[in-house]
Amino acid sequence: MASSPDAACRHCPAERTAGCLSAAQVAVVACAPLLLTLAWTTAALVQARPYDRTAQTISVLAGRGATHSWIMAAGLLLAGGTYLGLAVQLRVLTARSRAVLAAAGTGVVVAALAPQPVQGSSPVHMGAAACAWVALTVWPLTANLHTAAQPLPRFRVAVTGVLLVQLAWFFLQLIDDGAFLGAVERLLMLSQMAYPTYVARHLRRPGHPGSRRRQPHQGRASEAVPRPAV
Repeated sequence: MASSPDAACRHCPAERTAGCLSAAQVAVVACAPLLLTLAWTTAALVQARPYDRTAQTISVLAGRGATHSWIMAAGLLLAGGTYLGLAVQLRVLTARSRAVLAAAGTGVVVAALAPQPVQGSSPVHMGAAACAWVALTVWPLTANLHTAAQPLPRFRVAVTGVLLVQLAWFFLQLIDDGAFLGAVERLLMLSQMAYPTYVARHLRRPGHPGSRRRQPHQGRASEAVPRPAV
């Protein structure tokens, strides 16, 4: 039977210390969506010009014409850096999974460092943002452990399906300059950030508070391994 993240961390001594996350690291990942929400809420409040949170994207808040654009840029850098850190740390995941997550984090960082101009649009910003959106959408399908080949859990397929629907809705709003563009973008981003948080929680390093399962007896490990959790 395929191993779960918890079981993978417990049964491999090398991964137990280098491939899983500490409680503090899990907390950082879990707080990333909250801090990003705080960033775009605060940035919207300090704008000197009228800003429509429903229709306008967060790129406007980080753009060159925004008031205190560093607030939104800092939130994006934090989110992107979090996923780059996850890609480096989660060695229990396959190289492909970590590469997709790293691409998402890099896209967010580049989008923050290449803000939209006052007039027109930045191809670098839009390309980097699109890379991040797509990578985070398909990442649940790639989030595999270093184990033998295993069937793709329905949960991950369902998560990806929901994200694909939201991504398509967002791109339709973007193409038509829709009235709900900003709201759909925020919903998409928070939905995309939920699954990395879920994975980080399940890959918590044993021995920290909150790791509730007992380490199974080595001779009966196969009986104690639960169903895949990512």
